[in-house]
Amino acid sequence: RPAPAADPVDALVRHAAHDGVAHLTLNRPDALNALTWDMRERLIAHLADAAADPGVRAVVLTATGKGFCAGADPVPTCAAHRPPGTGSPATSPG
Repeated sequence: RPAPAADPVDALVRHAAHDGVAHLTLNRPDALNALTWDMRERLIAHLADAAADPGVRAVVLTATGKGFCAGADPVPTCAAHRPPGTGSPATSPG
């Protein structure tokens, strides 16, 4: 049986832990590491995991490419991750 496919968001928010330090890396250099909703949720989950792990003493947040983070990507990657109250593109005001 084939191995389950890797979650594509894992490639955009990489994580590792070494010697009590959690390393989180934004990996979307083509968009200056702008955060999608999926990336935001994954980053929050990794930070919560680090906070709950007594072996983690520090978190280092870095990014690939020339820009650390251009902010939020205004285009949601899927309907399930749209901010509350935004509706679908067809029904949103404006």
